[in-house]
Amino acid sequence: MVSIFSTPIKLFNSRLIKLSQYIGYLLSFGFREEPRLYIAVFLSIFSVLLELLAIACLYPLMEKVSSNSVGSGLFIEFLVSVWRQPSAKELLMMFMALVALRVLFLMASTLLILRLGKNILEKICIKNFAKITRDISFEELKSRGIGYFITLAGDDAVRASSIIVMSVQFFSLLLMITLYYIAILQYSGLVAAMIPVFLFIAGISLYFMVKVSHRIGTEATELSRDLNATFFDVLGNIKSVRSMLSENFVINAYSKKITQYTKLLYKVECTPVLIKLIPVIFLIFVTGLTLSFFHSEFADLNSPFIVTIIVLLMRFLPSIGQLVNFALKIISELKSGTDIIKTLKMSDNVGVGDAHSLVLKSVHSIVFDKVKFQHQKSTKSHTYNFTIQKNKTYAIVGPSGSGKTTCIDLLVKFYERNSGDILVNGVTIDNYSISSIRKNIVLMPQEYAIFCDSIENNILFGFPKDDDGLARASQISQISEFVNLIPDGFNAKLLFQGGNLSGGQRQRIGLARAIIRDSEVLILDESTNSLDIEMRDRIVAALVQEYKNRILIFITHDKYIIDLVDEVIDLQEWSSN
Repeated sequence: MVSIFSTPIKLFNSRLIKLSQYIGYLLSFGFREEPRLYIAVFLSIFSVLLELLAIACLYPLMEKVSSNSVGSGLFIEFLVSVWRQPSAKELLMMFMALVALRVLFLMASTLLILRLGKNILEKICIKNFAKITRDISFEELKSRGIGYFITLAGDDAVRASSIIVMSVQFFSLLLMITLYYIAILQYSGLVAAMIPVFLFIAGISLYFMVKVSHRIGTEATELSRDLNATFFDVLGNIKSVRSMLSENFVINAYSKKITQYTKLLYKVECTPVLIKLIPVIFLIFVTGLTLSFFHSEFADLNSPFIVTIIVLLMRFLPSIGQLVNFALKIISELKSGTDIIKTLKMSDNVGVGDAHSLVLKSVHSIVFDKVKFQHQKSTKSHTYNFTIQKNKTYAIVGPSGSGKTTCIDLLVKFYERNSGDILVNGVTIDNYSISSIRKNIVLMPQEYAIFCDSIENNILFGFPKDDDGLARASQISQISEFVNLIPDGFNAKLLFQGGNLSGGQRQRIGLARAIIRDSEVLILDESTNSLDIEMRDRIVAALVQEYKNRILIFITHDKYIIDLVDEVIDLQEWSSN
């Protein structure tokens, strides 16, 4: 019999330890970010004490009403020692005053916890979004999918903040239950002895329901992420969906997943109901047996005692159910909490550099020295061996898949090379802070983003506003000619993905965004392929003139640009496998 239960108990204990560690970290984060949580906990505890004092008034009040006398008790003895024996009216007034104060303090505590919970949610969302934006590797972004991180920064952040709030409420409630049990023990040892038996049965049902609840909660979280990924994929590729007449296909796929999700949510909500039902049925059964076999024990019961015990039990037992409900909700939300913790635990210095990193201020040379790189889950590797010097323009060429974009991704530290070294000014790139690298080596990628914001903000993209710099970038990228024709000019708001602009206009905004940063090195990855020939020639000529004393690199297949630059780097010479 012992061997049958030993393995499940060990697994349960192992999971309990992990869950406790997760909760401990989240609570540590919550109290560190919002120290006012201590005030909320104090208010909650104080309100519990007020309620117990109110109930302490109830028994002598009932005795006074029924027999016109007040029996002894800790509360009455205390009142007599510091004041005098109270009358029924005075006891009633004390009871009402204490209940009123209990309600006020409970309301203050609840409102404060809710407010602080939203503050914690705000901080989790900001920190989480910042770490995803700055620190998560491109390999992980690709492998997990955008939907995962959308959920992580949204729904999962809400769940994590809920865990913190519910955990604070859980421990406050646990304290209240403990104090209530002490009060019940003072009034009746037999009733107090029955309670552990009741809790044991409730614990057994809880053990099995917790496993079910955790499993369902994990499935619901994963399915929620899958739903977000599906929704995002369809919305981001809506043109492809409609052009292929695949609307019904994606709608049916989404419908199946949302049906599964709602069924799981129903199971999550049903689990606490079942947990409450089993112990209650047992309690009714045990109470009947107790009254039958221990009838003499209850023969001398009086009305004040019965009323007081009933009041205590009516507060104690629902509180146990509420405690279990909190525990189940916390456990069901903890799957997302673990992923949030992984993100929050990432060093704040990742991607920014530290006190030991060099700050890159100018770029005279870039050397790829026997650099090798292979993407995860890819069978193809790339080798790079070339040098780039200041005061020159370059074209990086090669067939599709030769690693043109990849070598630049290595230069700006989007990925880490497998071997070899990249030297900037003769110093390994690993010694420079990432922020200073990306400040001096600016890349305009193929997938330039256009946001639902003004043209000016799309160009600045967080860069400090400089009227001269904006004018220069606009002139080089040739955007002034169409911006001046728009009624609101640079303040005109662009639609989703720049839907109110042509492809060439969107590309010129992307060019202006890169140019305004006035970097030592400018890298343009197929950044002129949406321009007509005349516009391309004008912009490329302006770029060559602007960067004649710096470094300008084109990743291109365009023969015009290849013939124009000082040097051509053909990656087909070094790519292998």
